[in-house]
Amino acid sequence: MTLFALWLGMLGLADLVRWRSDALWWRQVLGGLAALAVALVVCGLGGLDLGAAVGWSLALAVLTGVWLASSWAALHRGRGAWLPIGALVAGALLLVGASGRTPPLEDRLLRWYEDLAVPAAAGMSFDRFAVVAGGLLFLQLSANVVVRLVLDSAGSPAEQSESTLKGGRVLGPMERTFIFALGVAGELTAASVIVAAKGLLRFPELQRGAASGRVDALTEYFLVGSLTSWLLAVLLLPLT
Repeated sequence: MTLFALWLGMLGLADLVRWRSDALWWRQVLGGLAALAVALVVCGLGGLDLGAAVGWSLALAVLTGVWLASSWAALHRGRGAWLPIGALVAGALLLVGASGRTPPLEDRLLRWYEDLAVPAAAGMSFDRFAVVAGGLLFLQLSANVVVRLVLDSAGSPAEQSESTLKGGRVLGPMERTFIFALGVAGELTAASVIVAAKGLLRFPELQRGAASGRVDALTEYFLVGSLTSWLLAVLLLPLT
């Protein structure tokens, strides 16, 4: 599962570098190169020989590049929003399914992890720690891109509602992080407080939308976006 966790981290890092879904093409390339550099370093520290480290790093970089290119084309050019989502699901299934056959990353990485004096990591395997760390990176801006793709596919483009429901790009990563962290800690039921709080905070804005006749569009945008955002955090929990 460590390679899957590394791929999640690569996706998260690449999207952090490119920052915006409509960024120029060179930002997509820069994000991919940053992800590749991290993969090479991690695989090297993980004790893999040079050939294996380069091979697995390139494989993960290809999966990351497919995500970057297809998601950029979908959001910037309007080409098939479900293609990048399909690529994301296929990559996850491939790496999770092959987790028992992929070489383990250990050596210096494992020794570094065992020397960590972090109470929260006590008793947590390195594989689980890696998935949690990679998942947290992915749930920041990469998950925002997924939400925008789903909204576009559902016929509720984010750009048409963001002027009214402001702050979604900031609130989304925050709420996903809280839900994921609570789930990892075994307190997933406490996440209902976040769900309820967001509904209460958004209710006045939805009420104001009713006065302008946009309540249906805003409600659809809010529900589809929020449920997709929460689902991404919950789907990663069984893998931790």
